[in-house]
Amino acid sequence: MPIAQGRSVAEPARAIGVTEQGYDRWRGECGGLKIAQAKRLKALEREKTRRTAVADITLDTLILREAASGPEGQHQKTW
Repeated sequence: MPIAQGRSVAEPARAIGVTEQGYDRWRGECGGLKIAQAKRLKALEREKTRRTAVADITLDTLILREAASGPEGQHQKTW
């Protein structure tokens, strides 16, 4: 990495098209990880996002079903 060659963080970050803040954030999250570990971390993050979306949809469906069945404890009139 060019930083090890006596350059500041800003120079190589600019050369690869990222901001210094973006580089610092990446370094904080993945700086000590090997490539396989970073890929696994990203895969786990995607899985978590999908599971959260499924849970949200399931909850919405349950709420809609409950609302469609009418208030609890009251009998609906059929005419």
